[in-house]
Amino acid sequence: MSTMLPPDAVGDHMYQIALLAEQVEVEAEAVLSSEEELEQLLHIGGVLALVRVLGAEARSLSASILEGRRSEPEEMEE
Repeated sequence: MSTMLPPDAVGDHMYQIALLAEQVEVEAEAVLSSEEELEQLLHIGGVLALVRVLGAEARSLSASILEGRRSEPEEMEE
């Protein structure tokens, strides 16, 4: 039996992941369009910070899914 989190729980995580992914893209584009080295480094730092937060959000979603599986009652065999 496949376990499903409530749609709003998955949706909340996926909404955050989508927003973070968009922000990573914006920062990456800023790195490419920056002409000054210091500005590029600033935006690279932004990319790194956002990627860390993105990874944490993905781990949180995974943990929620696993927790949902653990809390699911076992199917009774007839």
